[in-house]
Amino acid sequence: MFKITDSLLMKSIEASNLAHTISTADTHTTLAYANPAFYAMTGYEKDEVIGYNCRFLQGAETNPDSVSAIRSAINLGQDIDIEILNYRKDGRPFWNRLQISPIFEGNRRPVAFIGIQSDVTYIREQERLNAARQKMESLGRLSANISHEIRNAIQPIKLMSEVLHDFETLSPEKIRKSLRILDESLDIVNKVVNATLKFSRPSNQATQIIEVDSLVNDLGEFLINLIPTHIDFRMEIANLSSYQVKIDPSQISQISLNMVNNALHAMEKNGKFTFSANHKNIEASFAHKYNLESGDFLVLGYSDNGRGIPAQTLPHIFEPFFTTKSPDKGTGLGLSTALGLAKNWGGTLTAKSEPFRGSEFQLYIPLLANDVC
Repeated sequence: MFKITDSLLMKSIEASNLAHTISTADTHTTLAYANPAFYAMTGYEKDEVIGYNCRFLQGAETNPDSVSAIRSAINLGQDIDIEILNYRKDGRPFWNRLQISPIFEGNRRPVAFIGIQSDVTYIREQERLNAARQKMESLGRLSANISHEIRNAIQPIKLMSEVLHDFETLSPEKIRKSLRILDESLDIVNKVVNATLKFSRPSNQATQIIEVDSLVNDLGEFLINLIPTHIDFRMEIANLSSYQVKIDPSQISQISLNMVNNALHAMEKNGKFTFSANHKNIEASFAHKYNLESGDFLVLGYSDNGRGIPAQTLPHIFEPFFTTKSPDKGTGLGLSTALGLAKNWGGTLTAKSEPFRGSEFQLYIPLLANDVC
């Protein structure tokens, strides 16, 4: 009978092409072991690693929020799966997917932490290129819808301008009415332009504390301009005025763009797309399943009545480079990117679908109460 021995396990770790580390569970969380793949990935030597905290991999552009999330998970003795910008010994940056799990002894406090690390720089670059491609693909739809909205707003502006040329013959009431129409039309133009600028602004990878109602309103304006007029677009928005979230708003636009593109690909010409925003206090079983902290979450829903996702395909849709589209239609990185962003914010992305009955994606983002921010 085949038996897995400690010696065989160690040889397997030594031979793995994934970087493995074991850290102490004391206040310094120093490295006690690293396999050859770790040294190959980072460029460091053994005497530069063992006995030191992994923070030597951090650098100028490392996101402090990611560092804080790692430290919090370690302090709480919890698993964490996060992508963080690290630096090799020679100073070259790389995106590191870091998975840390505590090792318990007798179900008490952790005695050590095992880390599995992999260089996902290539995947990150492909995600960036895919996001740029999706934006370019959407420019046609945006341009058509935006030009339609602006033309509709310009018509009364031109008309009122002509009317006001003869203001000396107009009554004060007609002048006030003309000016009100001008103001309303300019507000429409300003709203359309602002929504477009927020969409086109590049991400600086920095999270911000944002009012949820403002975020949801901006997303609604963005989606109205993005979705073709032949699609039945609906919004179901709850009252979320007392909450905030800590995210990168441009990345929310990126996720929403991907959701719309996928839905349009799945729907026929007369499809229906619904965007929803609600507050939800998640149950312990749900939190455990998706490795979340219990609490209040903003749940953004994206649902369509398209052809749906086959049962055998659904478990794989968040895997990098997995796609059912032809090579010229998709790279298979949109959903994996969205899930990665959600995890970095402390949330997740879920999917439900049935063939020929549509799909629903729900983006979970931790909520912050205004009075504690």
